[in-house]
Amino acid sequence: MTEEERNKKLKREIKRIKLIFKQLTYAEMKRAEFLINRTAFMKITLEEMEGMINLNGIVEDFTQDGLHHYERERPVSKIYNVMIKNYNSTIKQLFDMLPEKKSKEIEDELTIFLNKS
Repeated sequence: MTEEERNKKLKREIKRIKLIFKQLTYAEMKRAEFLINRTAFMKITLEEMEGMINLNGIVEDFTQDGLHHYERERPVSKIYNVMIKNYNSTIKQLFDMLPEKKSKEIEDELTIFLNKS
């Protein structure tokens, strides 16, 4: 994916997330923007890493010293596992920003959002 394509996907994802949280006030949205941007970045990056994992698998053959051969977890798999946890944590932080009375209204939209991820 080119940088231009990645930037377009990122902008679309930011817009999509902001629509989900459109009920926030202007001040709340300003506070949420950092998390929204991070969430979008992580989603696009996770999709890229998923493609790499699907193409190459989770493990790879590794040779040390030219003598010892073994399989190890691909570095992208480790990064993916850490990032998916951070992504889920960030989504939760965004959800927690919603007022209690609005959270139920948004819960269905958020569930749909998470299922698309």
